[in-house]
Amino acid sequence: MLAQQENILSLMGLLGGTEEEAAKKLATRIALTVDNEAQLLANDVSALLERSLLVVEDAAPDIELALGTTFKTQAPEKIHVGLSASALTISRGTAGGAVTRDVPGLLRKIAACYAAGNVIARAVGGERFAHLPDPFVVNFSAFGVSPETLGRRITLDDAVLVGAGGVGNGFMWAAQELDLAGRLTIADPKRISAGGLNRCLFFCEDDIDSDKAAVLAERTSRPGLNVDAFVGAFAKLVAERKRVRRVFTTPDSREVRRSIQAELPLEVLDASTTDSTAVVVHSHRQPTDRACLACTYPHIRVEDQRRIHIAEGLGLSVDDVRRGFIDEQIARKLAALHPNLDEAALVGKAFDTVYREQCGQDVLLTAAGEQAVAPLAFISNLAGALLALDLARYDAPPLIEGSTYLTLDPWRPPTVHARRDPARNPDCEFCGTGNGLVAMRAVWPEMDWTAH
Repeated sequence: MLAQQENILSLMGLLGGTEEEAAKKLATRIALTVDNEAQLLANDVSALLERSLLVVEDAAPDIELALGTTFKTQAPEKIHVGLSASALTISRGTAGGAVTRDVPGLLRKIAACYAAGNVIARAVGGERFAHLPDPFVVNFSAFGVSPETLGRRITLDDAVLVGAGGVGNGFMWAAQELDLAGRLTIADPKRISAGGLNRCLFFCEDDIDSDKAAVLAERTSRPGLNVDAFVGAFAKLVAERKRVRRVFTTPDSREVRRSIQAELPLEVLDASTTDSTAVVVHSHRQPTDRACLACTYPHIRVEDQRRIHIAEGLGLSVDDVRRGFIDEQIARKLAALHPNLDEAALVGKAFDTVYREQCGQDVLLTAAGEQAVAPLAFISNLAGALLALDLARYDAPPLIEGSTYLTLDPWRPPTVHARRDPARNPDCEFCGTGNGLVAMRAVWPEMDWTAH
């Protein structure tokens, strides 16, 4: 139930309105009509939609989604999807093109995210989605990756995925379509919560309170790719290994991203979401004169306000919340303040996780200001899929140094202007000052730093 409550809060944050109105919109019934060639796409779309709406087999659903075929139900709203290696086309009311076989699997999964998002937009309606383009066309060239690039083998060595939540799940889901080899470590100190099930494709109810990293690693290892888990913060992992060459960053905190940059990885590929309104993908390798993680995610006042809101809502002090994770002492305090909470189950949880869960159950002690809500499933997984796409692009010869920052609205088609090159902050403590560069040189002495 908490997973559905997260969806309701997400929709309320996006469109406004009451909880009852949001719940009614999320009860929309979707039927998929599928051409034989479109079965894989249908599986992907269904997996995403099931985390938000109701996917049914019914002759009279609220919305029919026809994938590469003609409409066959009495639904009042009909949406058609056509897919080729170059583009996704979504149209209302009229059958369009086919779903072809030559679509790389990663592009198919990105297409599935956009198709699911379009269905959700039509289901919830409102002014925000009143003027969506029809047809809705996603040209894959806008992402700056050719289909040929996606067939290359990518060998991972000394690589760490930080974060096994929604975007981390999305990355591993999409990376199944790449020819990956080597070793990848998934690092996350958190445990699976009921609220996260609305967007994490590899988790189910039986996994609640299990370690995120362990479950995700177990379910995504495959022949040729060894995926192991590290249950702990990235800084602790680096303390053990001394340094990490490549890191994929997917946590839901600007502060955590800055802490990752402070550990001075040589290569960073990052993806994030801004609730349900934006997706950002960023990458850099040292030496570079472009933005690092700390440049891309500088400290902003909203972070302090957020910490205050969480502290007020849970009945704690700001210093308590600064600890990041709940220890036994804070668990005791929270259990006394909130009788619905299980003291033993709280230990090791993040404060923001408990805060969101309490928001969903409407049992906060005070009005805690504007709620920061989790994104819908298709948005988290789109961010993860675009991170996988950037991995393929990042490793493709010749090495691509430009256009290291991609930002887009997940509800609308991307444009060729979605990529840009943000400048490095000259005052950044990790890469833009003398001290930052001295530290990088000390950690990676074998690198050629003449570029700086």
